[in-house]
Amino acid sequence: FTGIAIIIYLNQTPLQPRERDYAYAGSFYAFAIWIGLAVPAFFSAIKKLTQNKFVAGAIVVISILLVPGILASENWDDHNRSKRYMARDMARNYLESCAPNAILFTYGDNDTFPLWYVQEVEGVRPDIRIVNLSYLGMDWYVNQQTFAQNDAAPMPFSFTHDKYYQGIRDAVLINDRGVGRVDLAEAMEIVGSDDVRTKVRVSNGNMMDYFPSKDFYVTVDKNKVLSNGTVKPEDANLIADRLEFSVNKSYLVQSEWVILNMIAANNWDRPVYFDHSLIFTGNIFVSDWLQFEGFAYRLVPIMTQSQNVFKGRIDSDILYDHVMNKFTWGGFDNPDVYLDDYNQKSIKITQTRYMFARLAEQLIKENKQDSAIAVLDRMFELFPDERMYLTFDSFPAIQQYYAAGAFDKANTFSLKIAENCFAELEYYLSLPDYMSSAISQDQNQLISMLRNLVYITRHYNQTEVNEEIDTRVQDLIKRLSGEKGS
Repeated sequence: FTGIAIIIYLNQTPLQPRERDYAYAGSFYAFAIWIGLAVPAFFSAIKKLTQNKFVAGAIVVISILLVPGILASENWDDHNRSKRYMARDMARNYLESCAPNAILFTYGDNDTFPLWYVQEVEGVRPDIRIVNLSYLGMDWYVNQQTFAQNDAAPMPFSFTHDKYYQGIRDAVLINDRGVGRVDLAEAMEIVGSDDVRTKVRVSNGNMMDYFPSKDFYVTVDKNKVLSNGTVKPEDANLIADRLEFSVNKSYLVQSEWVILNMIAANNWDRPVYFDHSLIFTGNIFVSDWLQFEGFAYRLVPIMTQSQNVFKGRIDSDILYDHVMNKFTWGGFDNPDVYLDDYNQKSIKITQTRYMFARLAEQLIKENKQDSAIAVLDRMFELFPDERMYLTFDSFPAIQQYYAAGAFDKANTFSLKIAENCFAELEYYLSLPDYMSSAISQDQNQLISMLRNLVYITRHYNQTEVNEEIDTRVQDLIKRLSGEKGS
């Protein structure tokens, strides 16, 4: 009767399976066997209560049907993906962030496989060459990049296969010889040379290739980058003579130096992009030479030093067109499309909200307040609180509402975020004391968010809203202090 108990348990417990299983446990077979044995056991038990075989058989059949029936009724809404095209549309947005004939470097599975799908199956932007950093450590993958694919030309690369065959140049040392900043293309010639004078002996006795400096530059042909659209004519005065960068590592693995080789070999001929995740890995050394164009950053010969987590300059015309006209959102704002907890808390939503806020900030700097407000309106329309819980990632957008003079809208969303924070804090206060250490960081983050709201409403002289939030914050702090004191 163990199988019967399992059936009862399955009927009473809504299942929440993982989106994917990494392993298939042998115990699954045991569960299946016991569930199968439960059928004749259940039949035999009922048969003892009645001699009518039809009744006993019918009850067994009904019981078996109840297993998938109850599971479906309890879990259907949780797993219903109909009309939800978030993964597809976000992948499309990655590709639509790029200029024609671009090279797009990606990082992990989630930023690559959906892009391959929309490109190969749905035919979206076949002109773009998608290159995954995680695979560039494999010689066969680098070799694939030297061939045309779809409408995309082969990758620019200066080495032949024998120079990056598995086991050859898997890592290249940074052996600074005090020669100053060197041309990246010339440094690649040294790395790719078979001359023994371009190698250094390491502690195990092996000879290794090396870069002669940690400081590099890529020469910029101003006429080329202007004529091929890398830089707009109105930004011509911002173009640097050289793109300069440094590598603060003792060696580069193959995937890292291959990207540098491709940048040098490309010589500004084709647009080069890095996806959002990749620029935060530490594997990209040109992060001060980026232009934020949506879900990808374009390599440009204009230096823009990083500001906190935000990287790259913004061309508001390009980003506005992408955000307001090109990008699609997969049913985010459709109330008939079910969004599970993972979708609601997806890092992609956070990135998207920051993208809208950064664009609005740039538009305000250019005295385009009306366009900035339209961008922010669009963001809150696409990702309303009812669908995408407003939290810290919406605060930058509220800041820009205030900066643009849209005080009523800013106040409305300030109060909404505050209410969300207070509700979450009230939940934490309802938990037993032994959990206090586990939730203290979350509490502090929520209180910090509320203090930011107090500060910004005071800064813009929104007295009524400021006092409403501040009063509740002070009361909450007193409650928390009193509980800690007791």
